[in-house]
Amino acid sequence: MILTHYDNQLTIPFKENEVVELVIENPHVFSEFVGDMLKQTQGQSGEIILSEKEKPLNWKKDVQMVVDFISLDLNGRTVINALFKQMMILGSEIDNKKQFFSAMGIEMIDEIIQGMQYDNITYNLDVGWGDIFKAFSVRVDDEYETLAEKVVMYLRLCSELLHVKLVCFVNIKSYLTERDLIEVYKMAGYFKFFLLLIEPFERTNIPGEKHYIIDSDCCLIVK
Repeated sequence: MILTHYDNQLTIPFKENEVVELVIENPHVFSEFVGDMLKQTQGQSGEIILSEKEKPLNWKKDVQMVVDFISLDLNGRTVINALFKQMMILGSEIDNKKQFFSAMGIEMIDEIIQGMQYDNITYNLDVGWGDIFKAFSVRVDDEYETLAEKVVMYLRLCSELLHVKLVCFVNIKSYLTERDLIEVYKMAGYFKFFLLLIEPFERTNIPGEKHYIIDSDCCLIVK
């Protein structure tokens, strides 16, 4: 997989078990680069190209991006939709239990309605698995003692539910220690997807990283 941005003469080939750190020192270039990536993960067009075997990848499908780690949400719409989809596949094997559950629900609602003074109450008789999951607030457990544990779970969701090819973390080194990052890198390698860090300046170098720097004068340096 290769990331290309012609404006900065940037070409990043991703390699297995290698974390790419892209340092962008110029604030204007930094905000434009991150903004371009965010737009593309939301389905809009952009200037940064991500390809595999000379074919462009679908940013919305193949890339996950985290900018705000304090509010990192493990239960965003994309994750919940993927979770429900996987659960529905397994639920099809026990559809008879869903029908029993629906019948019990209808019986309870009918009993309640009979005790009311209104005669114009209706409800949905066709209850799907999604309705049941929502009724029971099925979601990913997001209570963790440390941010590092939460990030690792996020990586697991990216792999097992979303099946992404690239995870991009913006300014993650402001939030995690070197020890935490080493564990995150291990998990990314275990889950078999690529990891891109975008940072505003150089920090401690960690084994396994490949460094690309767009300095304050917009010159490209590769380490």
